[in-house]
Amino acid sequence: MKVLKRNGSVQDFSIDKVKTSIRNAAEDTHKPITDGDVEILSRGIERRLESLMREEITSNDIFENTLLVLMKYRFYNLAKEYREGAMDR
Repeated sequence: MKVLKRNGSVQDFSIDKVKTSIRNAAEDTHKPITDGDVEILSRGIERRLESLMREEITSNDIFENTLLVLMKYRFYNLAKEYREGAMDR
Protein backbone atom coordinates (compact mmCIF):
# COMPACT_ATOMS: atom_id res chain seq x y z
CA MET A 1 0.00 0.00 0.00
CA LYS A 2 1.27 3.47 -0.88
CA VAL A 3 0.69 6.70 1.02
CA LEU A 4 0.12 10.01 -0.74
CA LYS A 5 1.67 12.60 1.57
CA ARG A 6 0.43 16.16 2.00
CA ASN A 7 3.41 17.47 0.03
CA GLY A 8 2.46 15.28 -2.96
CA SER A 9 5.18 12.65 -2.50
CA VAL A 10 4.32 8.96 -2.36
CA GLN A 11 5.82 6.50 0.12
CA ASP A 12 5.30 2.90 1.13
CA PHE A 13 2.93 2.53 4.07
CA SER A 14 4.80 1.83 7.31
CA ILE A 15 2.91 0.58 10.36
CA ASP A 16 6.04 1.40 12.36
CA LYS A 17 5.42 5.10 11.73
CA VAL A 18 1.89 4.69 13.08
CA LYS A 19 3.24 2.90 16.16
CA THR A 20 5.73 5.70 16.74
CA SER A 21 2.96 8.30 16.49
CA ILE A 22 0.87 6.38 19.03
CA ARG A 23 3.81 6.08 21.43
CA ASN A 24 4.64 9.79 21.06
CA ALA A 25 1.04 10.76 21.79
CA ALA A 26 1.03 8.42 24.80
CA GLU A 27 4.13 10.14 26.17
CA ASP A 28 2.31 13.46 25.94
CA THR A 29 -0.55 12.07 28.05
CA HIS A 30 1.93 11.01 30.76
CA LYS A 31 0.11 7.69 30.89
CA PRO A 32 2.13 4.66 29.84
CA ILE A 33 0.91 2.43 27.07
CA THR A 34 1.99 -1.18 26.83
CA ASP A 35 3.63 -2.72 23.78
CA GLY A 36 0.63 -5.06 23.68
CA ASP A 37 -1.76 -2.11 23.46
CA VAL A 38 0.32 -0.58 20.68
CA GLU A 39 0.21 -3.87 18.77
CA ILE A 40 -3.57 -4.23 19.17
CA LEU A 41 -4.15 -0.65 18.09
CA SER A 42 -1.79 -0.83 15.13
CA ARG A 43 -3.35 -4.07 13.90
CA GLY A 44 -6.79 -2.46 14.10
CA ILE A 45 -5.58 0.57 12.19
CA GLU A 46 -3.92 -1.57 9.53
CA ARG A 47 -7.08 -3.67 9.09
CA ARG A 48 -9.21 -0.54 8.67
CA LEU A 49 -6.82 0.85 6.07
CA GLU A 50 -6.70 -2.45 4.17
CA SER A 51 -10.51 -2.53 4.18
CA LEU A 52 -10.45 0.65 2.09
CA MET A 53 -9.22 -1.66 -0.69
CA ARG A 54 -7.14 1.02 -2.36
CA GLU A 55 -3.58 0.76 -3.59
CA GLU A 56 -2.94 4.34 -2.51
CA ILE A 57 -4.18 6.00 0.66
CA THR A 58 -3.64 9.50 1.99
CA SER A 59 -1.97 10.58 5.21
CA ASN A 60 -5.40 11.89 6.18
CA ASP A 61 -6.84 8.35 5.77
CA ILE A 62 -4.23 7.17 8.26
CA PHE A 63 -5.00 10.02 10.64
CA GLU A 64 -8.78 9.51 10.57
CA ASN A 65 -8.60 5.74 10.94
CA THR A 66 -6.10 6.01 13.77
CA LEU A 67 -8.48 8.31 15.64
CA LEU A 68 -11.37 5.92 15.04
CA VAL A 69 -9.43 2.94 16.39
CA LEU A 70 -8.19 4.88 19.43
CA MET A 71 -11.78 5.87 20.22
CA LYS A 72 -13.09 2.34 19.58
CA TYR A 73 -10.68 0.98 22.20
CA ARG A 74 -11.51 3.86 24.56
CA PHE A 75 -8.11 5.53 24.48
CA TYR A 76 -9.82 8.91 24.63
CA ASN A 77 -6.93 10.91 26.12
CA LEU A 78 -4.55 9.31 23.68
CA ALA A 79 -6.85 10.19 20.77
CA LYS A 80 -6.96 13.80 21.98
CA GLU A 81 -3.16 14.03 22.15
CA TYR A 82 -2.80 12.32 18.76
CA ARG A 83 -5.20 14.83 17.21
CA GLU A 84 -3.53 17.81 18.87
CA GLY A 85 -0.08 16.57 17.79
CA ALA A 86 -1.28 16.31 14.20
CA MET A 87 -2.64 19.84 14.35
CA ASP A 88 0.79 21.12 15.43
CA ARG A 89 2.41 19.83 12.21
